[in-house]
Amino acid sequence: MKIIVFDTETTGLPKKGNRSMPDPDTWPYICQLSWLVFDDVTKKLYTKDYVIKLPDGVTIPKVCSDIHGITNKRMQNEGVDIRGVLQEFTSDWMKCQMLVAHNLVFDNKVIQTEYMRNQPINWLGRHRKIEYCTMNYGMKFTNLVRQSKFHSGTYKKPPKLIELHEELFKTTPGNLHNSLIDVLVCFRSFYTMVYDKDIFDGKDHPELTDYYKTLCNL
Repeated sequence: MKIIVFDTETTGLPKKGNRSMPDPDTWPYICQLSWLVFDDVTKKLYTKDYVIKLPDGVTIPKVCSDIHGITNKRMQNEGVDIRGVLQEFTSDWMKCQMLVAHNLVFDNKVIQTEYMRNQPINWLGRHRKIEYCTMNYGMKFTNLVRQSKFHSGTYKKPPKLIELHEELFKTTPGNLHNSLIDVLVCFRSFYTMVYDKDIFDGKDHPELTDYYKTLCNL
């Protein structure tokens, strides 16, 4: 089985209104798209990472740049046309049987929205695949119990990606909110939860493990 792990950085959150469905008028623009494709038979994998050039008149708010580090200047200098990136993503996505992301619903809808803006076919909305959200499945591993603001009881909080990594590996990764780093952290967490093994233990992928540790300051 082939697995695609993906993440986005965006110009913000969806506007008030129809947040339940992908909508070009409501949902933000992607300013970075990264993904990893993994073959669980051959154990081979590769990554792709792109800063996206936004359409004329669309800018990245400073509050978002402060989070993910992609400024309007960087976007203009490094950004590429999202139409080519979507074609490349679609090609890899079609080869895979499983989708993995942290808060998969959000990233899925953001990408579907970009298909609506830029492509004749919304591929993610047309073909169903196995879906694995590390945020949802990670709840049983982190067991983060919080007091409810609405009643006297408690509830289990879905973990942030950093909280899931801290629980699984007892270390804190740095430089999150770079979608490539988030993809690697998400993939490591997914692999450990599903296969009960650390894919970045240095045995199967020593070069990528070193790269991962450098990116995350581990």
